[in-house]
Amino acid sequence: MVHFNNLLGDLPSEIERITKFLEIEVDDAAIESVTQATTFASMKADAERLVDHQSFLVNKGTNGRWKEVLRDEDLALYDTAKT
Repeated sequence: MVHFNNLLGDLPSEIERITKFLEIEVDDAAIESVTQATTFASMKADAERLVDHQSFLVNKGTNGRWKEVLRDEDLALYDTAKT
C-alpha cells in the first residue's frame, strides 16, 4: 500500500520503496527526476492532462479529507484490502 501521508513525508524514499517492490533498478538521478515530476505542485500544474480533464480530482494535496467523504462501508473495504 502507498499512503498519501508517507508520500507527503518523504517522497523520494517512497518512490525508492515502490521501485524495490516492483523490482526496478534505478539510479539516484531517476529517483530525483520522478520525485520532481510527482510533487503535488507539478501534478496540480499538469492536472488536466494527467487526469483526463478531471482536474478537480487534484485538489489540495492535504491528508485526512477523506474522513468527510468515505462511508463506514468504504473504510471496511479498505481495511480488508490492506490486510
